[in-house]
Amino acid sequence: GDKIYPTFRPHRDSFDISGGSDTFQELQKIHVPGLDGGTAAIGWILHHGYKGAVPSLNLKGLRLRSGNIQVGTSGILEDLFIESRFNSWCVGEIHVIDQRIIPNGRRDHYEQNAHYNNLVNHISPLAREISNRCRASSAKRNWLRQFEFQKAGVLERVEIIRQGSVTRIERKKLEIEIALALQTMEKIADKAALAADSKASLRPE
Repeated sequence: GDKIYPTFRPHRDSFDISGGSDTFQELQKIHVPGLDGGTAAIGWILHHGYKGAVPSLNLKGLRLRSGNIQVGTSGILEDLFIESRFNSWCVGEIHVIDQRIIPNGRRDHYEQNAHYNNLVNHISPLAREISNRCRASSAKRNWLRQFEFQKAGVLERVEIIRQGSVTRIERKKLEIEIALALQTMEKIADKAALAADSKASLRPE
């Protein structure tokens, strides 16, 4: 007879991304209470380095499921994010349990009622938190690029001075440029340290 093979979800420990790869680092469990007690929905978010949009169509987006069947597209909740594109940086699913949260006839969205609004009100802070992670990661990568650019300029100027083939005036100019670049690098390092401290202070004890 025909062999029966198990069906696997597409999630793995890591995934390819433009210019490299990223690794899942943290599982966040989600519980959404109902309006009158009980549970409206449960779910999960897989946090990673937030280096950009997740390229896999099967992974990206914070999705809604009812009866373990997806409702709408992977972009159903993108309006909740600070920038809608950050939804595609996210990997997560929310399984609707409350039967008063009803998919519409086309299963491309939900009936708009108080129970659905309650669900959205609980998901909105999660979307903001993910958006903040995306922004922080983007800023960090930008700072690293600026730091490396300044570093390359310093090394280039140091090498010119080391060769000893410049006039005293040119050497003085190069030394000033090196000092300014080092100041910029110090400011970038301070920003990165401040951002790290701020992120740490937001973590629960």
